[in-house]
Amino acid sequence: MKYLIPVLVLGLAIAAGCKRKESPAAGQAPAAASAFEFTVHRKGDSLEFKSSRGTSWKDASYVCKAGGCVFKLDDAGINSRTASPAFSISFSVNGGGVDMTAESGASWKTLSYNCPPGGCSFLLNAQGVSSGK
Repeated sequence: MKYLIPVLVLGLAIAAGCKRKESPAAGQAPAAASAFEFTVHRKGDSLEFKSSRGTSWKDASYVCKAGGCVFKLDDAGINSRTASPAFSISFSVNGGGVDMTAESGASWKTLSYNCPPGGCSFLLNAQGVSSGK
């Protein structure tokens, strides 16, 4: 009986330590589930991507054949075969704009951006789309 209380206290201390979450280092914000952001530039039948954060690539591009196209972009690149990408977005390019479907890593499911073939730019991230600069 005299050993029961110290053993219980030790067991509770160990259990409490196992449930503690890691906190970010001082001055750092916790990482978002999918903190990607990149700019999309359309000119004619091509799209160019410039990453700001959350990807392993800095620049990527895709040229569509006449009549539109569909392709995937994720944190590893265009049409990559990444098993578990941080994000994955299907892009569909047509005469009137760019349609996007988030397959993973974004708070949105589908977006469209009115973007004529003459050219446009917009910023895309896990929260949505905004006009280019």
